[in-house]
Amino acid sequence: MSTRQRSMANNNQPLVVPWDARRVVDGRDKQCRGRGFSMRTEHENLTQLGLAHPPRRGMSGGLRLPCTAGQPHHHRSSELLPIVEEAVAVHPPGEENRGLPMLHRFVLLSSLLVLLTPSDGGAILPSSYSLLLSSFVRPPAPYSFFPRHHHSFHPISQQASNSTATRVPVTNVGHAPDVSFSFLLRRLDQEDAALQARQLLALSVKLSVCFDHVSVANKLILFLARGFLLEDARQLFVRIPRRNVMTYHSLISSYCERQLWDGAFGLFVLMVADGYLPDKSLLRMILKACSSVKSLELGRMIHGYAMRKHLNLNVFVCGALVEMYARCGSLDGARNALIWTRKCLLGDGRRLRKEMSDKGAIVYAPLITSYCREQQWLQALGTLALMVGDGFLADKFLLPSVLKACSEIESLALGMMIHGYLIRRELEFDVFIGNALIDMYVKCGRLNRARKAFDVMPLRDVVSWTVMISAYAEVGLLDEAMLCFELMVDAGVQPDVIAWNALIAGSAKFGDLHMALELLDEMRMSGLSPGVSSWNGIISGCVCNGYAEDALLVFRQMLLSEKPNTITISSILAALSDMNFLQLGKEVHAYAIRCGMETNVFINGSILGMYLKCGKRECAQKIFESMSDVCTTVWNEMIASYANDGDLERALEFLNRMRSSGVQPDVVTYNTLLASYARAGEKDQAFERFSEMISLGLKPNIVTFNVLISGFQQCGQTIEALKLFQCMQLSSAITPDGCLSAQLHTDGQSKSLFHHATSLGLQPDAITLTSALAACADLKRQMQGKQIHAYVLRNWLEQNVFLSSALVDMYAKCQDMSSATKTFCRIVDKNTVCWNCLIAGCNQNAQPESSLKLFSRMLEDGVMLSAVTIILLLSACSSTVALRLGRELHGYAMKFGFYRGSALASALIDMYAKCGSIKEARQVFDRTTARDTALWNVMISGYAMHGMARDAVNLFQEMESSGVKPDHITFTAVLSACGHGGLVQEGWAYFTSMEKVYEITPTLEHYTCMIGILGRVGLLNESQELIRKMPFEPDACLWSTLLQACRIQSNVKVGEEAARALFQLEPTNAVSYIVLANIYATAGMWDLSMKVRKWMEKQGITTAKESSWIEMNQMTKFFEAGDPSHPEMEEILETWDKLAAQMEENGYFPCDLCPEELDIGSLDPFSCYHTERLALCYGIITSPNSRNPIHVVKNLRMCIDCHTSTKFISQIIGRDILVKDGCFYHHFSGGNCSCNDKW
Repeated sequence: MSTRQRSMANNNQPLVVPWDARRVVDGRDKQCRGRGFSMRTEHENLTQLGLAHPPRRGMSGGLRLPCTAGQPHHHRSSELLPIVEEAVAVHPPGEENRGLPMLHRFVLLSSLLVLLTPSDGGAILPSSYSLLLSSFVRPPAPYSFFPRHHHSFHPISQQASNSTATRVPVTNVGHAPDVSFSFLLRRLDQEDAALQARQLLALSVKLSVCFDHVSVANKLILFLARGFLLEDARQLFVRIPRRNVMTYHSLISSYCERQLWDGAFGLFVLMVADGYLPDKSLLRMILKACSSVKSLELGRMIHGYAMRKHLNLNVFVCGALVEMYARCGSLDGARNALIWTRKCLLGDGRRLRKEMSDKGAIVYAPLITSYCREQQWLQALGTLALMVGDGFLADKFLLPSVLKACSEIESLALGMMIHGYLIRRELEFDVFIGNALIDMYVKCGRLNRARKAFDVMPLRDVVSWTVMISAYAEVGLLDEAMLCFELMVDAGVQPDVIAWNALIAGSAKFGDLHMALELLDEMRMSGLSPGVSSWNGIISGCVCNGYAEDALLVFRQMLLSEKPNTITISSILAALSDMNFLQLGKEVHAYAIRCGMETNVFINGSILGMYLKCGKRECAQKIFESMSDVCTTVWNEMIASYANDGDLERALEFLNRMRSSGVQPDVVTYNTLLASYARAGEKDQAFERFSEMISLGLKPNIVTFNVLISGFQQCGQTIEALKLFQCMQLSSAITPDGCLSAQLHTDGQSKSLFHHATSLGLQPDAITLTSALAACADLKRQMQGKQIHAYVLRNWLEQNVFLSSALVDMYAKCQDMSSATKTFCRIVDKNTVCWNCLIAGCNQNAQPESSLKLFSRMLEDGVMLSAVTIILLLSACSSTVALRLGRELHGYAMKFGFYRGSALASALIDMYAKCGSIKEARQVFDRTTARDTALWNVMISGYAMHGMARDAVNLFQEMESSGVKPDHITFTAVLSACGHGGLVQEGWAYFTSMEKVYEITPTLEHYTCMIGILGRVGLLNESQELIRKMPFEPDACLWSTLLQACRIQSNVKVGEEAARALFQLEPTNAVSYIVLANIYATAGMWDLSMKVRKWMEKQGITTAKESSWIEMNQMTKFFEAGDPSHPEMEEILETWDKLAAQMEENGYFPCDLCPEELDIGSLDPFSCYHTERLALCYGIITSPNSRNPIHVVKNLRMCIDCHTSTKFISQIIGRDILVKDGCFYHHFSGGNCSCNDKW
């Protein structure tokens, strides 16, 4: 019986699958029985297609073809064969409407082959049937949709026939690329494809070619599997008697396509058990299957099998092997696999190296991307270096991961090298690579380079725009961020939620809460719903800027539409901590527990921080001890709480507990400790902790050096701060030893610190530059400050308002107000901080009038005042004695809610005291409930300034009874008051109690106050003895105090000693010469007095120009010595003549010759060229009927004659007169002065 006859005879019999094969294929147990299936007859299949005719007599089924009567079928073979060859050349898909559908044509051709069966009953030639199947999967070459060198493996296209029969030639078939069955089936209905695949299976079984010829069976299995008949394909696989590698390949690939991994693995094991060696394509396929299910054990077995069998691998299989290890989480295994594959590929001569020339990155890429996915950036870059060393270059798919690694470790040099490679390969215009390049430059702090890379991109997607917007918003360049956002919209790119959130968070972060809320509304109007991340950006910005109440209000608005997450809860807990709202904090804590957030590390840290800042350290300690798994973040919170409170011993104790518990500290841990040690001025301990940090393998970041620089600067170690900043700018090529020995002159621990500063190659950010500028300002190093300014300009950082404000402050403190003003004017978006810096600079450079003018400009520009602004303006009012404006600022502060705490209250008390209204100063003091040491100090100093010694002493006693501990400033104020009041015993008592009772070591300033106390009461010998015993060298201030005491006591001997010391310390200070000349004049030694004055003229030593001013009727009038141009001068002189006559009648006689008159000639005392007299007369003229005190301010000390005459005038006009000369107030009333003629 022929093969065809046997097939037809057994057509209706079930196909039984052997038990052992089904166990592997189906994965069933031993009790699983075989399951058969029966196929339709050929006649049934053709009938369904509408191509069947009634069966001819003598045949069980078949087609009735038109033919000549009486002519047998096999006699027409020669005529039909050309028709078959022509029909085999399948028509293009576009021409299907011209003839029968493709599957219909295939069935027709199959029927023709049946008719062409040899008359002796032999089987159909395998080449004919293989040709038929190939024609079904190979369209003509001109209609191919795939490139010629497509890498996908299509086993159906391989030469599957081992027969020696000649294959029928097909036109253009040999030149067409391989196309899978799915290419054709995608153009058919899924149901129709399955139906027609079953018909093809029935026909093949009937013809028996699938059992006798393995090539036909392989193609049929693949066709069935691709036709969604995987079960039929599997059963046919089990039934065929002979198989080869392609048989397994066909079914395994189908299982993998449908992600039936167990079946694929079972078939692979069966194939290996049958002794077949997998080819490269199958190995790659099964390794990718292991990657998909993360089956590391099976992947290792396949790797070992390949090594034992010495299989010939290519780059694709090696890449799949490395990827399998990487995706299964075994990075070490992936690394070892990479080393093994390098030996296999690179050690196989030139052929494999040539094969890898443009595909070598396939082997390295999986490991590099896996390292990046696990955030092991250095390992990723190390693998990249290995790849480049082997001579292979990264492709455009790998480069974004490499740039990401560069950005995370902030390796600008490597990133720029990759950028150059992109330019050479013309890859920088790829949108994904361009986005990664922009992100790298942004994270490396090179915003200008990021913008250049952005500008050259021909195609920008929403990610490109969002990266630039986020970069600008992150550094405070809100105008540039907004402009970039508008350009994005104009370019037709729709902003997404991330772009909106970047703008909102940036506005809130830099204090523009109003703008942030407006952007939130615009986001809603654009059709996007603000999510919880949008609200979190505003809340976090408010918390960062200290707007805790605003954060709470925004949080309440958020609850109306969104549910808070862990970030929200953490931020709002920080706000509640700042406001000390313990009860509300407990409620938020309870909410976190109800929502299951108490296990979140950030929530735990925020809860601990809230209790710690609210003073409930016991509660925080209980919560901490109750935690079963304490992470690094929680440990850091506990360490920071003690470190920030100055309890560094307790902080170190927690650090040791942390390490003993198995939790390793991170960079944040040591940054917290370094900041506390630096602020405390403990340089050695800071360097020790830094060395410990390095020994643990922790890499210092820019924050590490920021906290050290800012901490050293804040504690007064400004030189150390500036040295560290300068070392950050040095190249790592400079040897640390040479650098430090030549420039820094530091000890061994410092060398370690500065060595790491240079070797890390860190670039300073805005915070670093701000701290360095503050150090330059304190040290008055304008040249270094200008160099930093140039660095700021080169890196486009000038628009950072905080950095620009630091530049203004630096120039102002270096007494270069011109540069400060120019820098201020270049700031585009000036905020309150910028204005405050310039106002403070004017105050520091003795330009209070300019400060008040800036205040007017602020109001014109609509800039909101802050508490700091009001404090600075109050200081300007104090210097100009602008009492009226000071009262208006007081009202403004109360109206807008700035009147909180002691800082503003202290400024108000100081302003009222210096403006002569000591009563209003005391009223502010009494209304302030929260009184700290600074508030007590300023009130005591106010009493001392007005010569009210008893009031100052009583207030000091009240301070002691209230429990507030005095500091060194308190004792300076009390001792100064005792000196003005002549309270020698009280002064000695306070001076001795400083060290004994309060453990405050007296400074040179306190000794100077004691010299003044003793000298004013005539105890000059005791003063000299105290100078000899004190542990300090006397300075000019101390000798000047002793010289003034000698003037009061007319002691020539001690005065000459003090003057000689002053002439050595300050040889050009005219005040010392004038006081000495007055001492001689008072003692009647006129020759020596004139000799001193002539010496001053000879040396060109001149006094400051005398001036006085008075505020009357909301106007300030100035009077300068030697300037008679005042419009009311005649009336002023007439008033003086009247007063002089009355003073003469009351017994007034000139007391001494004012030394200032030497500058304008020897004039008679009654000529009224002493400016305070002119101001006093003007006050009498402009307010003749007023009983309010007349308030006069003078820039120099009053002379004895003016002091005596003012006492007489106060008695004559019956009004109180206040005269401020320098830093002391004289209260004239009824012919007496509050200084008791000792000032």
